Amino acid sequence: MVNADFLDLLLKKYASNCTMHITDNHTRILASTDSSRVGMNSRTAQYIAQIMRPAVIESDEDSEAGQVIYGTPVFLLGGELHGIVVVHGQSAAVQQGTAARVALESAMEYEQYSRSLSNTDERGRIAQLMLSDKVDEEELISLMNRQEIDPALLRSVICISLQFHKNSYFNINLSLGYQSSIEVVRKDVADRLAATAISTHRTWCLYMTAILSL
Repeated sequence: MVNADFLDLLLKKYASNCTMHITDNHTRILASTDSSRVGMNSRTAQYIAQIMRPAVIESDEDSEAGQVIYGTPVFLLGGELHGIVVVHGQSAAVQQGTAARVALESAMEYEQYSRSLSNTDERGRIAQLMLSDKVDEEELISLMNRQEIDPALLRSVICISLQFHKNSYFNINLSLGYQSSIEVVRKDVADRLAATAISTHRTWCLYMTAILSL
């Protein structure tokens, strides 16, 4: 997913005149405008993780500064919790936190989309390299590691070449003792013609015998 450098860019863009933390889904602070808090857990994030919705945790409306503590969950595609954005600031904290959340979710969605495209392309490239006569081992190993394929695992590549063959009629497993429908019809017609010829010959012989006996 997105790295710490990108999170720091989000903080620089959206954390104006406020303190902003970005945590993982276990509420551990990954990036913060207060560098001393990185690696620690945020109690505000813990509360947001429980209720799973944006909320103003604490608002001091009577104070002149109008300080607000705001938290909002960051979701992956499919509704899975990825992290939490926490903002300590004035009344604009809600807008700042929401903008940071939207930017982070959009970046992750684009990263997932790009990864789905590259996965297909890279796996195809791996197959091409393995089938080539001269293999670029460095590129192959790099691609396999990126696709979480163990380069040290023994494997074989089977290339199957199919030759087109056209039958004069549809053949149904003749080797198993079955005959095609055309062969069955052909044999039946031949048997009927033979039976008719024998019957006709027999009738003619009886007719001649009767004539000769007169």
